[in-house]
Parts: sequence; C-alpha cells; structure tokens
Amino acid sequence: MLLPRDVLDRPIRTANPYLKTILQERAHQALQNIEIESVLVSKVRQRIRASLDRGLDIEDVCRSLHVSRPTLYRRLKREGTSYTELLTAERKQLAYRQIRQGQPVACVSDNLGFKDVSTFHRAFRRWFNQSPGALRAQTRARP
Repeated sequence: MLLPRDVLDRPIRTANPYLKTILQERAHQALQNIEIESVLVSKVRQRIRASLDRGLDIEDVCRSLHVSRPTLYRRLKREGTSYTELLTAERKQLAYRQIRQGQPVACVSDNLGFKDVSTFHRAFRRWFNQSPGALRAQTRARP
C-alpha cells in the first residue's frame, strides 16, 4: 500500500494521546529488554571462548553469570538461540580461523574442547563439508 506523503502527515482525528503514551512506553521497554538480552548472549559467547580449552561446563557459565541453568536456557530461548547453538558457532568460527592459520588439527581440537581429534574431525566435516586438511590445502594454494 502506497500513500502520498501529505496523507501520512495529516493528524489522526481519533487519536488517543493516553494510548499513544502507553504504547510508546511499552515499545521503549521492549527495546531495553532486547538490548539487555543481547548483552546476555554476548556475555555467554565471551565465557564460552574463555573456557573452550579447559573443557566446557555450562554450570561454570551459569555461576559466572549468577543465574541458574533453567534461567539461562529460558533467557537464551527468548533471544532465539540456545547454549548449544552459541557453543557450536564459537567452535566453528575458531576452528576455521585456526586451521587456516596452519595450526595442527590436534591442537585445534584441544583448544576447542573436543574429547578427541576424531570427534573434532567429524564436526569440522559437518560444518564445512570438507576435512581440516582440505581447508588447509586450499589456504596454501591461494596466493
């Protein structure tokens, strides 16, 4: 639907100033909640990155954020994500970067908290449809 600018600029005769105030306050509150939740996702990602090489424990993340596990799950769900999704995204990003930098697969696996190299290798194939060695070879082949 397209309307001329002068039509859009006309005041609404049946406008309710009280309702306008309430709706503006609710919109402002919703925006603040979104910003707060985005901070939560950022903090969870930061904690994941910091603890990848020590082995991941969601309980440690919850303790550092001073929230219970169900509360963390609920807040992340409200954000449209989950702890597992954030963990996978961080691992995927770091794996790609470290393999392209030429780090040995065993070191990358350890750095990302995988139990063994074969588990990392399977995850890498699932993420990128190629082995870590193939990505490294591609990186070397590019000038």
